[in-house]
Amino acid sequence: MNYKVITEDSNISLHDHLVSEIQVGRDIALLFEDGFDVTVNNIYNNTGRHKLTGKSAVILYEATYIEGSKFLSDNNEKKIEVSSFSKLDLEVLDFSYDSNTDIVEVYGEAWDESVFCKLKFKVTKVTYCWNEFVDDAWFQDWPS
Repeated sequence: MNYKVITEDSNISLHDHLVSEIQVGRDIALLFEDGFDVTVNNIYNNTGRHKLTGKSAVILYEATYIEGSKFLSDNNEKKIEVSSFSKLDLEVLDFSYDSNTDIVEVYGEAWDESVFCKLKFKVTKVTYCWNEFVDDAWFQDWPS
């Protein structure tokens, strides 16, 4: 998909958004069919409000999948293989990119088993991509 906005500005919130697909190649694309939130202080958001995008993506450039685990209710860990990304049904709780180490960590809920999970990648850069704003972000009018 071609996007109108492609930025490294990380004033984005992926919290509580579902990853609809993870595409793996030289780059790894986390696709968000229902969008993600662009905060009011993002350079591409001049609306004065936190906004929800339509279809969007987070691109992890020259990405290497390092590891991933599901944390099971019996206190054991279950490794996540790249081949099982399509079954993950991932709701993002936290997304972090450390540009000093080039490490991306994604923490979330793996709804296929209703357990907490973590994915870790080594990347060269991260971009956030979308075409339009479709609504206010879910947290726009929450009290501060």
